Order: sequence, then C-alpha cells, then structure tokens
Amino acid sequence: MPRKILDKKLLTHPEVKEILTKRSEIGELNYIQRITLDYVSRFSKLSLQNSQKLISILVNQFSIDEETAYQIVNVMPKTPQELSVFLSGSNLSGDDFKKIIEVIKEFAESSDEDK
Repeated sequence: MPRKILDKKLLTHPEVKEILTKRSEIGELNYIQRITLDYVSRFSKLSLQNSQKLISILVNQFSIDEETAYQIVNVMPKTPQELSVFLSGSNLSGDDFKKIIEVIKEFAESSDEDK
C-alpha cells in the first residue's frame, strides 16, 4: 500500500544527508534510503550551514525563486552556461550570471578549505 504524503519541503543535499544519517542511527535504512544517502554523501558540495547561506543570497540578492535556488545549490554550476540551464526564463543579465558564479565559487572554495 502506498504511503500518504503528509508534507513537502525543499531540501539541499546536505539536509538530506543529515536527515538520513540521523535516521540510520535510529534503525536500518531501506534500500532507497541507503542509495540516497550514498548519492548525497558523494555529491554534497557544501556544508549544511553554507548551503543555507547560499540559498539566502541567491533568493535575496539575485531574486531567484526558492525552488531554483535549491536546484542551483544542489548542482553548484561552474560556468554561466551551466547556470543558464536553471535561469533560462529569468530577467537576469549575463553580468548577473557571472556574479552568481563568483558567489558559488566562493562558497565552493570555502567548503574545500573545510575538508
């Protein structure tokens, strides 16, 4: 029998990692949870705190909608061309794309220093 969805919430990879890690401490994860934890462990590029800070910057300084900001943080595009996939319908200029990429690079570099 399918489970009923009670709530929906946008999550970054670090948030998913934290949730599943805590869940694994309580009991065994099912197959989907295990492969999801493996995926987010490999591909999380920021800490939980930095991912939330970056989302805040994208939403507040660049007026990017929250859902798109979460997608950008999860992927961490490296070039304006990669970023344009997420922002193709936006009113942002090429200069804005470059500024966003610079902000993303700053967070990526600070995350690399933390490791």
